[in-house]
Amino acid sequence: MKRIIICIILLLFAINISAQHLNFMGIPMGSHINTFSKSLESKGFKLATGTGMNYPNFYYYSGVFAGERVGLTVIVTPSTKKVFDVGVIFADYIHYKSGLNSSYGVGVSLDKINILFNDLSRDLTKKYGVPIESEKDDPMIKKSHWFRTNEGDIHLHIEYIEEKNIVRVSLSYTDKSTDKLNSQERLNDL
Repeated sequence: MKRIIICIILLLFAINISAQHLNFMGIPMGSHINTFSKSLESKGFKLATGTGMNYPNFYYYSGVFAGERVGLTVIVTPSTKKVFDVGVIFADYIHYKSGLNSSYGVGVSLDKINILFNDLSRDLTKKYGVPIESEKDDPMIKKSHWFRTNEGDIHLHIEYIEEKNIVRVSLSYTDKSTDKLNSQERLNDL
């Protein structure tokens, strides 16, 4: 009888561990896009509309994150539509290599880009611990910090987008268990 109870407790513990997901703004990733979208909307985010804004597995939102105006890219698994990745672009922190004014709008100095990066890195370090420095082999990534948790990864970086000739601050959250589900769903299609 003791063995059965111990087995049940261990099974429940294992289920609880496997069901944990990374949170974005307190919203568990790994949920269905409809549930995740409603939670984002309750926080003031708006789903982008218009031609070319949303694709079968990509959803774009605008709103406020960490006190800054941002665009979000929410990526879901192909079949079950579970959220596995959220990308954050800081709308007011884009530097145009051709000057502060460009066809895309008015940008900010590289100093302001670095200040935002350092402020976010400090706050993420308080929450998730010391970052893991990223690999330096990507010429598009100018500065980068990875934060690894049991539930997933958070990647903060300053990136150069060559085709738009811009430098910007980006942040991405990737849920570990749902990312594995995404890979499995893609393999099932192949």
